[in-house]
Amino acid sequence: MRFYDNLYVGDKAAGKINKILKAIKDKKIVYDVYLITTADNPLDNLDIYQANTFIQKHFENKDLLVIGVAKGKGESRELLAKIIKDCYDETGDYKLRDFFISKM
Repeated sequence: MRFYDNLYVGDKAAGKINKILKAIKDKKIVYDVYLITTADNPLDNLDIYQANTFIQKHFENKDLLVIGVAKGKGESRELLAKIIKDCYDETGDYKLRDFFISKM
């Protein structure tokens, strides 16, 4: 798992972002934290995962790019909408996965 350099962070997560990121990297349980990542399936754009999902062994070798961190499902959806808008405003299309991978 890699983190986007200009990580999108929801307002509720912003105050604890360093603590949240450390817990995720250390594979510790975090409460109500969601990650917006490049999709595991290359035909899709982005996925939203509950952060604790990445504790599972299945995800150890997945090369996903974390684009956003949010506290709560609602905030994750709001953050995703912002990400989509920003991508469209900059590129004129919705190829989110390609957009973020090209920036790494």
